[in-house]
Amino acid sequence: MKKVIALLLMLVLLVGIATVFTACEDVNSSFNMQLVDMNFAFNYAYVQFPDGTLDKLHISAFYHYENGNIQITEADTNIVYVFSSDNCVLAYEP
Repeated sequence: MKKVIALLLMLVLLVGIATVFTACEDVNSSFNMQLVDMNFAFNYAYVQFPDGTLDKLHISAFYHYENGNIQITEADTNIVYVFSSDNCVLAYEP
């Protein structure tokens, strides 16, 4: 019984350490694609509109839906857009 409890505590400790090392970094050094992502550091989006024009949007917020769409709120005009992930690239530019 003591071995099972010790094994479970070691497992919890390893998961905790992995979470700290993958999610609690400085905002300037950690971006999306981590095991646990707590920092959304994207501030620009390169998008293609349905008419084929390309634009760079300064974003204040975004939301990624399960179906692949990305909702972007532009920081300058407060306009909300929804793009397919095929037509949108999120970027961080200092």
